[in-house]
Amino acid sequence: MPWPGAAGSLTEREDRPFWVAVLEERFPDGTVRAVGHVFGAEPTNPELYEFLLRHGTALLRRVDRAAAAGDAPRVDLGGRRPRIAGRSGN
Repeated sequence: MPWPGAAGSLTEREDRPFWVAVLEERFPDGTVRAVGHVFGAEPTNPELYEFLLRHGTALLRRVDRAAAAGDAPRVDLGGRRPRIAGRSGN
């Protein structure tokens, strides 16, 4: 179900030995919900695009069912910076 005013982002990060894509959705009331997908090797941008075309709707449905970030345990990234999908570098 779409939420008026909601904004989302997809972040890809390395969580050795895997790569994880995290879809975050931020709602106007300040609520944040997120879901992730674990890849094996680092996916290329075309692979991420194809993944989103095939599975994007299912990810959005998972976000709708996910607990709000304040209600879920925090995850330690171990000081690693995530790589934003579609951006080079990092």
